[in-house]
Amino acid sequence: MVSSDTGKKVLAILLVLALAASAVWAYRTYTEPVYEREQVLTFSYTYGGYHTFTAYVSEDNPLYPVESGLSGMAGYYYAISPRATVAFDFSFTSTRDDASVSLTAETLLTISEVNDKGVPYWARSTVVTTAEATGAAPLLLHDSVVLDAASLDLEIQEIREALGVSAGRVGGLLTTTVFVEGTVGGMPVSATERYDIPLTFNGTYYTVVVEERDPITQRFYAPQTVSRKKTITDIPLQAAAVALSAIALVLVAFSMRKRTPQAADPEKYKDWISIGVYPSGTWDKEVYIPVLKDLVDIAIDSHKRVVYDSSKDVYFVIDGKVLYYLVIEQKEKGGKKKGQQAEQPKS
Repeated sequence: MVSSDTGKKVLAILLVLALAASAVWAYRTYTEPVYEREQVLTFSYTYGGYHTFTAYVSEDNPLYPVESGLSGMAGYYYAISPRATVAFDFSFTSTRDDASVSLTAETLLTISEVNDKGVPYWARSTVVTTAEATGAAPLLLHDSVVLDAASLDLEIQEIREALGVSAGRVGGLLTTTVFVEGTVGGMPVSATERYDIPLTFNGTYYTVVVEERDPITQRFYAPQTVSRKKTITDIPLQAAAVALSAIALVLVAFSMRKRTPQAADPEKYKDWISIGVYPSGTWDKEVYIPVLKDLVDIAIDSHKRVVYDSSKDVYFVIDGKVLYYLVIEQKEKGGKKKGQQAEQPKS
């Protein structure tokens, strides 16, 4: 007859083997690279420009030193800073070394008189400056123009007098248009960008709004086969096998630890224990009880007595065709410790 703990030991060994096998399976699967087709960035180029406005103080005043520069203000007075420098910078960069481009900039000054909806009564445009830059990236184009706001305001008033009417609000617009042509990585590049600075003219001052623009980046991708490391989500079956084997092994080990038999204490339970001989025969059911107290409780509940066979060191209770038993190996000199589970004695 094989005890239940022996079966659990066999099960534990099998679970250890299953855990080891599933761990090896998971490790080998995890370390295998994953190949995927992805759109990979091959190269890119970036271009963009901006204006810088600076009004220079040319007349004595109680506020600012002469020749100092003013910028970022709500307005600029004709009396102290009627002239300003408007600088323009445009750059082109690329992640490739073979980028070659040509940059052409044209700055146009438009003065006009418009109605409340922005429709002009009259307008006049003049090209005030042009600039070019050609070469390999990175490439920078720089240009500047001096804006005489006081003269422009006077010119507007002369146009009004010539027309004999002052029908709306007057203003100006400084527009820089950049043309980009070239090649990057053998591919043609062509773009046109426009940058505006709105101007307004009043009786004693003028205002300027400098536009801020983010640079533009063009990216080019190509399909490539790339490898990546796996994550735990890539091996769900293997991870589940490892986890289930480990959990089952822990449960079996815990069950075996809890079922370690306690040493018999005949003095404590002597009123329920009789001396006898372990019987031969077959049983419909054989139940191993690891604790003597539990065996005594079974005997009391079934109106039986616990029988102890000293030759086999076994306690047992017979209830019809059911055998309840507890095997205890007593501590001997140089032997096993008292309380270790032993095999069920042979009949």
